[in-house]
Amino acid sequence: MQLHEFIKPVVASGNYKKNQLGSRIKQWNRKALPENAIVILGVSNYKGQTNNLDVIRSELYTLFANGKNREIIDLGNIISLNEQDQSDVIAFLLNENQKTNSLLIILTEEQQYLSSYYRHSISKDLLIISEKLITNSKEEQLLKKKNSNLYYLGVQSYYLDPELCKKGRPVVCRLGQIRDGLYDTEPYFRMVTAAEIDLNAVRFSDFPQSKNPNPNGLYAEELCQLAWFAGNSETLNCVVLNGYTHVLSASETSLSLVAQAIWHILSGAESRQDYLPTKNPEKFKEIHLENTKIPEQIIVYKSKLNGKHWLKFGKDDKIIPCTSKDMDELLQNNINDRIWSLMGLL
Repeated sequence: MQLHEFIKPVVASGNYKKNQLGSRIKQWNRKALPENAIVILGVSNYKGQTNNLDVIRSELYTLFANGKNREIIDLGNIISLNEQDQSDVIAFLLNENQKTNSLLIILTEEQQYLSSYYRHSISKDLLIISEKLITNSKEEQLLKKKNSNLYYLGVQSYYLDPELCKKGRPVVCRLGQIRDGLYDTEPYFRMVTAAEIDLNAVRFSDFPQSKNPNPNGLYAEELCQLAWFAGNSETLNCVVLNGYTHVLSASETSLSLVAQAIWHILSGAESRQDYLPTKNPEKFKEIHLENTKIPEQIIVYKSKLNGKHWLKFGKDDKIIPCTSKDMDELLQNNINDRIWSLMGLL
């Protein structure tokens, strides 16, 4: 596939200071993507409209960079009226990302690329930030067919049909739970290789340009912290942001929030350490614990570099991410519902 047949490069306009992203982000030169890069891609709607993508970039480029550890490339925009062409380009880029250990950030209006990801990705695990579950869609049927692990964050209880969450699938972290413990959501991002951030999950007062306005939802600050978690995840290689409209008459503050969310993804990615206890045990401190609620011994791995924790248990040595708070509870012979759920034992 020749990407230049489907992607229209963008040209940064303006005089940017040395440390602003406009000076840091490189425009795609139509060559192969480098190793360990961060790649930004816009996708037009099926009418070929990219109006707000330009506004988002204009805002993003004025923000100051937070580190210089990874190369950032702006591929431009996919301009196509054909859904199949768009899906094929996304699938190709996801495949390239796995080869180069890059992070792909996709900006689009619709939830139209999850099926593409699941058809072509080796992993089956996905995290979605949304105010409600996906229902009656091709993506939902595909997730069931693949027997995939699916995690939802920010779901509002009055939109949640209990029948859809039987036997703990998908795993749902409600809006109130995020408000009570925002940092407890970080391990979820280390359980997936792709995340979708539906901006409809943000309350209307913070994001007036939502396609489906809602008086309740995430605060802007919460969205940005979750975006940072996504960028900082050692396992994640694709983030999709969607849910905004292409109508330019809407609030430009909304598009500023999209740009700031991207900045937080970039910031998280700049500071992440791509080490896992299964691949780099020398980078972790190993702590052996006993808990009367689980017959097998529990081993906690604590990163020597960033303090992140991982938990190994069971006969098959299953490893799941956890927090330092989780480890403290294990030491007190307690296991919270979230850990039970991640263990698949709830």
